[in-house]
Amino acid sequence: MYEDKIKEISLLSLEQFHKLPREIVAIDECYWLRDPATAYEAASGKFINAMIADNDGELYFSGEFVDSSYNGVRPILVLDVPGEGFSLYDSLEIHHFTWKVIEISHDEITVLCDTVIGRNIFNKYPKDYFDFCYHEGDKYYQVHFNNFEGSYIQNALKEWLQDPTKKMEYYGTDSIEEMKRDIDDQFRNMSKELGTELTDRCTELLLQKKCSGNEVFDFLFHQIRWLEQSVKTEIELFVRSKQ
Repeated sequence: MYEDKIKEISLLSLEQFHKLPREIVAIDECYWLRDPATAYEAASGKFINAMIADNDGELYFSGEFVDSSYNGVRPILVLDVPGEGFSLYDSLEIHHFTWKVIEISHDEITVLCDTVIGRNIFNKYPKDYFDFCYHEGDKYYQVHFNNFEGSYIQNALKEWLQDPTKKMEYYGTDSIEEMKRDIDDQFRNMSKELGTELTDRCTELLLQKKCSGNEVFDFLFHQIRWLEQSVKTEIELFVRSKQ
């Protein structure tokens, strides 16, 4: 009934989120908003962290990296339908999902999906920090990968609207070869960071005589198992996305 009235598909904005009651925003899922994160743990977060809502309906102000593959996609639709006759939080059925009316105007209404329609990265970004910049003449600019306009997730939403039967799940890789490269990169980075951290910690413990050599070995063993499990999880998510 409303499928041919869709004017626009997007994600919930931070402003819209703040206007909604907890029972609407909390869906026991983490999902993307369309705004950049408003707090950053590092300067690069200004360009590669996007805002998310957690599974309790709370905002995570530091956001997450735009290529995080675990957050849900919870879209909003703008419908070319007069607002007369609708009330806030009325339910509509569109493309086999239930949507709540969250905004009403004279000539259109905005509806929010009751659940996520899948999982997707917000955007892709280069692994090399220097690729975060581009220049025009003698001026350099940094690329904001957490802009919704032109992002991977915006294009994915438009594609889903063309074929809502298509499963929306993408974990950031297009092929087995790319997956292997990504996992190799992640493993090397995690190993390097973890190795430095563990070396410092174990040295400190041994010097302070707070644990024995065997206890240090057990500690290292459990940390390595954790790293191994992280890699297995990445592989499982990729395989699931291709099924």
